[in-house]
Amino acid sequence: MDKEQLKIKLEKFKQACIEKGSIDAKEIQPFEFEEAYPGLIPSPFIVDIHVKEQWLESKQNVNPLHELIDLLYENADVDALEEILTVRLSPANALHWMTM
Repeated sequence: MDKEQLKIKLEKFKQACIEKGSIDAKEIQPFEFEEAYPGLIPSPFIVDIHVKEQWLESKQNVNPLHELIDLLYENADVDALEEILTVRLSPANALHWMTM
């Protein structure tokens, strides 16, 4: 599966994130895809999710990464999940990452 196919497969997840308020509906590309092992075919992907900083800050007592992982499992099919090695959260305008 290539990046474009994975992007299509994650559309339902994207919509769920918008409904939950974690990503901005106006964000053209809330996900970035990076090959985990460049040059290896097929290579699983690292998915960077650019979340709203306000949403991230509101999650003081909850792990926001776990919340989105649960949402991912509820809204993506097995084929898409098998292509994802790592998920990283990044506030849309910050430099630090949360990785799982």
